[in-house]
Amino acid sequence: MTAKTFAALVIAGATVSAGGQEALFTGAATQPGVGIFKIRFLPLYAEYSGGESGAEDRARVFSVETTLSYGLSPTLSASLTAPMKQRVLEGDSPEERDLGLGDMTFDFKYRFHTHAYGPINTARFAAVLGLSIPSFDAPFSNEALNPAAGVIYTHIHERHGWNVELRYTLTTGGKRFGMDPGDTHADLLEANLAYLYRLAPARYAADTFASWYGVVECLIDWETNGDYTVVLAPGILYEARNVGLEAGVQIPVSQAADHRMEKDWAVVFGVRVFF
Repeated sequence: MTAKTFAALVIAGATVSAGGQEALFTGAATQPGVGIFKIRFLPLYAEYSGGESGAEDRARVFSVETTLSYGLSPTLSASLTAPMKQRVLEGDSPEERDLGLGDMTFDFKYRFHTHAYGPINTARFAAVLGLSIPSFDAPFSNEALNPAAGVIYTHIHERHGWNVELRYTLTTGGKRFGMDPGDTHADLLEANLAYLYRLAPARYAADTFASWYGVVECLIDWETNGDYTVVLAPGILYEARNVGLEAGVQIPVSQAADHRMEKDWAVVFGVRVFF
């Protein structure tokens, strides 16, 4: 293999694979290049059941989460996430319909360790500092500034990828009864694990344009009031050099929620664009 061919393989593999190791819900120790923007649209439909004081309520929620990320340096990036939500609540009371903006999240991500041992094989650690900014748009806001901190580990080896994310949110406000983890007065610990397998191509070539990935995630939310949810989330990713497509489902396998509704299931489709 000539040096020119090897360099082309490195560029093709790194360009296509780095973004592809970002699962649908688990964070990754990757970020846009310096001066590069990445915008992500994540439409999600979810159904919930349960209610305050044992009420048999049901809810349907359609949301579009928009995340804008920007590479500040080779190791530092900033991102802003804003969710628009529509909720239909059914139960003993008349049907309620709400449309509004959920709380926004501002994050800094700093990659403090990288060990590369091949053209695409790498192990990375990143630290995250974040702040939840209230929209004050009832019923989708907990109307409080909530700081968060976390750490992410990403490992890419040939066709395999692993992401491990831990994030703790200190809740300074909230509601007595909520819809999702983090809505109430309790602090929130998120522990997420993702495994990705590159379905195609089997090997990168100099003219590789895109990759397909299968992904399985385990998403754990635990709150200091005792509520918890364990979700299995399989999905599929298509990642080209400037755009990515993603689709998946969320299937709760274990949960206990006395202070919020229980999620029954969810489906998601997403688009990522680099520019």
